[in-house]
Amino acid sequence: MLLAGLVGCAGVSHEADDAAAANAESESVSDTVTLLMPDYPASKAGRLTARSEALEEEHRFVGSWAAEAGRCREPTVVQVIARGDSLGTVVFIGPSTDGDIVGEYRVVEGRRGVPDTSTARVAVQAYGDRTRPEGYRAVGGVVEIHRADSIIEGNLAVELYDDRLGATILLAASFEAPLRNAPAEWCSVFGPKPEPVPVRSGRR
Repeated sequence: MLLAGLVGCAGVSHEADDAAAANAESESVSDTVTLLMPDYPASKAGRLTARSEALEEEHRFVGSWAAEAGRCREPTVVQVIARGDSLGTVVFIGPSTDGDIVGEYRVVEGRRGVPDTSTARVAVQAYGDRTRPEGYRAVGGVVEIHRADSIIEGNLAVELYDDRLGATILLAASFEAPLRNAPAEWCSVFGPKPEPVPVRSGRR
């Protein structure tokens, strides 16, 4: 009976341990929040319309901003730019080898230079009632262009990261804007970085 009692106690002990482990695992899972990419918002003429998901409320944004688009010939890059009171977005697209803009573009990291063929770069700046603008860089995602004649129309789904705050945002947007030849100042951002001007000493 004593042996049976010990075995029974051991069984109860193992069951309690298993239950505690299951509860801990359940709590661990409940503490882990998985962000899901939002659905694309409905497209609006002349606008970039976006919605996002983030763990912190302050990093979530939704709205629609006036958009314009331009095509640079040298280098061959298409830009979509949206500006507003609370958000600024720029999309750099490196067209495919056959020159057709319509298609899918893999979003790559990068701050300077011309995007590689069939890739895109996306940058977002949030401002407005914030104490200082927050800059987000895209670390992955996709840009889809469905139309590109006198109008460019498409979607983007990107993962954004804030280096300063360590915040991740999932951004989904739809855009539709007139497509024109880009002004020179748009295209000049892809030029070589100017050489520093040497500072002369006052001595002779």
